[in-house]
Amino acid sequence: MHATRIRAARAVNSEVLRLYWSVGHEILERQQVAGWGSKVIDRLAADLRREFLDQRGWSPSNLKNMRRIAELHDGADARDTLVESLPVVPGTQSPRVICSSHPDAPRQLSGGSVQPS
Repeated sequence: MHATRIRAARAVNSEVLRLYWSVGHEILERQQVAGWGSKVIDRLAADLRREFLDQRGWSPSNLKNMRRIAELHDGADARDTLVESLPVVPGTQSPRVICSSHPDAPRQLSGGSVQPS
């Protein structure tokens, strides 16, 4: 039973990390196209909050951390390595925790955390 719970937690964490990386990657692409000062993150945060009323975690600071995840782990191979490298610990799915686990991460990150719904 314990092994099954660990596999389930790992599967959930893997999908959450893939989602964060995908959102972050999308933000990077939109920012390249739109340019500096285009408020991509603020607009996306507002859109996601409207679309997913029952979910938390779509704040601009969390989206900035998701973007940072995509920056630190550039490419699908790096994303998959990230997914495999993080332990199965409650709370590790926070974009802030994920960013701070990278050796090149800056000491100070945007505040906030994402709690799965």
